[in-house]
Parts: sequence; structure tokens; C-alpha cells
Amino acid sequence: MRLHRSVFLVGPLEAPLSRPLAAVLAVGDGAVLSHLTAATLWELRAPAGGAIDVTVPARHVRSRAGIRLHRVRALHPADATRHRDVPVRMRELIRAACLPEPRTNIRIGRHEVDFLWPAQRLVVEVDGYAFHFTRAAFERDRLRDADLLAAGYRVLRFTWRQLTHEPAAVVASLAAALARLP
Repeated sequence: MRLHRSVFLVGPLEAPLSRPLAAVLAVGDGAVLSHLTAATLWELRAPAGGAIDVTVPARHVRSRAGIRLHRVRALHPADATRHRDVPVRMRELIRAACLPEPRTNIRIGRHEVDFLWPAQRLVVEVDGYAFHFTRAAFERDRLRDADLLAAGYRVLRFTWRQLTHEPAAVVASLAAALARLP
């Protein structure tokens, strides 16, 4: 069965995530599930039906029936994760939990951080094993944390596995850290 141009459902049964994944695939490279649809996937809100929210880096993408497109200038790898094998954005998890909006990809001294809450002097780094598995990466991360701590920032690190398998725990830790004054 054809779900979108060049995206087909193969077999007699449709899985619960068939349509969200089909929407991401239909939009193309770099697309991620976002907004209310991402919150539903993370089980932070009840399913609402309707169009599927997909965010895509700025480029010409044609609208498709059943997909609500959101365009951004760029998507940093730290903005996106996969949950139940569907690409979603970390920022959407933050928004769905009604947490304050962070600044992203901000330089503090000689380091670029993934997420920053300036008023709370809180930095969040998202570490995927694919980019942080070498001794050199491990050492760089420790140096970055020490530099940020010396500059008066608190640093939280979340792993890819935590984001994909324990989103409620990530939100709880982040909310507690944001509630604390620097």
C-alpha cells in the first residue's frame, strides 16, 4: 500500500509507528518527527490524530498530504535522537515537558555546547557513543566539563541510550537541575 510518494507499506499489517516513520521517510534526509507528534511518540501526551509533524532543515521540500512541515535553518546532531527507531528532536522533548527553551550550539569560551540555559548557568551535552567512544573524545569531554565548571556552569550529560530508552528520567533530571538556582 502506498503511504506517500516513494514510501510503501509492505505486508498486510500496519504497525503503530508505520505512519510517523513513513512521514519522516517521505520528507527525506535530515527530517525528524517533531512537535505534538514527537510528544506522542515519547508518551508525554495522548495521541491526537491528524497531520504528522515533521521538521526538516531549510531546503525546498514539497508539502505532502497528512504531513505538517516545519522548516529550520539547520538541525544539529545533538538536536535529534531516535525513539522506537523513529528520528525525533531533543528540543521537542524539552518543549513537550514545558521546560524553558534552551539556546543551542552556543560557544562558551573555547567550547561549543549543545544546550545552554544562561539564567540557570546550566549546560546539557548529548553524547552518542558513535562520536564519544575514543580515549581522545573521553579526554576532551572531561576537559570541557572542567573548563565549564571553572567558569561557573553546571554540566549535565545524557547519553543516546538515556534519550531513547529513558526519556522520562531525562526530563525529570533536567527539570530538577533547572529548578535549582546556580
